[in-house]
Amino acid sequence: SIMLGNIIAQAEMNYSYEMKYGEGKQVTLAASGNPDTSDYNYFENLLDINTYFGENIYMYSQLEYSNLPIYGTRVNGLNTFYLEYQNDQFKIILGDQYELYGRGLSFYTFQDQNIDYNNSLKGITLNYFLKQNIEISSLIGKGSYYYRSNPSFRETDLQLETSVIFNSVNYENDKFGYFQYAYNKQQLIIDPALTGIFEDKTEIFNELDDRREYALFHPATDQQLVYIYSNYEKESILDTVDIKNHNFNWNLFLG
Repeated sequence: SIMLGNIIAQAEMNYSYEMKYGEGKQVTLAASGNPDTSDYNYFENLLDINTYFGENIYMYSQLEYSNLPIYGTRVNGLNTFYLEYQNDQFKIILGDQYELYGRGLSFYTFQDQNIDYNNSLKGITLNYFLKQNIEISSLIGKGSYYYRSNPSFRETDLQLETSVIFNSVNYENDKFGYFQYAYNKQQLIIDPALTGIFEDKTEIFNELDDRREYALFHPATDQQLVYIYSNYEKESILDTVDIKNHNFNWNLFLG
């Protein structure tokens, strides 16, 4: 109880509140000279809370009350949460995972409220700093991804369930640049009734993606070479498909 009291006493919090309100009309059926319209109202409230417990513990939470939001479904409650602990040797994150690896080519999860996009996972991330220039990372998580069969829809009508195991080793050298080895295993649980793949309900099937990636980045020339090996295995009501794919990607970053 004494330790808990000391942590609470060292807590620092800051808040960010955003409200959006509007009333208007939207075109539901375009007709020559006389389009059909309907009401388009929104009332969106977002409260971001950043909490620091001493020098090592950070907690982020986002509360949302949107009835309706500009784009998306009604929300009332805790929208995002994660807890982070970091010291000189390692960092651990529990909760919603928003991570970027390999400049976004290996792995990238983020949230954009403006377009109602969120591909985050719920799980755990562990970063271990072996030396000053060597970092070992692991991420395990599950999540649901909601999307639209028609981009003009205000609310989502389709969804995917996914689980991910991601591991990477990063090495950085001032002379030779940035090196990365990444291993990503992803499982998509697809219900055709929710994805619109088939007209009628059918059996659930899995898609497995076993991916290994190697990346080289040279800081002096801002060039990056990425080699990706992917092994796709599909098990479904269809014939089993096994695809092995090799991909090379070269990028020149400017600016």
